[in-house]
Amino acid sequence: MKFKISDLVLATSGREKGEYFIIKKIVGNNVMLVNGKTRPLSNPKVKNIKHIKFCKNLNLDFKFIHDCDIIYEINMFKRGFNQKVEEN
Repeated sequence: MKFKISDLVLATSGREKGEYFIIKKIVGNNVMLVNGKTRPLSNPKVKNIKHIKFCKNLNLDFKFIHDCDIIYEINMFKRGFNQKVEEN
């Protein structure tokens, strides 16, 4: 699958397995991931594309976004996702 900048992804391996991130940059087979807390915009996590799973495209513009905006988007996705799981 082709990933795009500002895709919300789930880490499927490593220390951060199960955590949500947003793709800041794509470099070859690696992506630079941010989550606003442990990985702010100033210090993204480099991860292989094999070790992430696509969740949603957020269409964010990184020129005008801050760490608090990233935290907000991830939390909103988690809340919506958790509600759907509880309903079924």
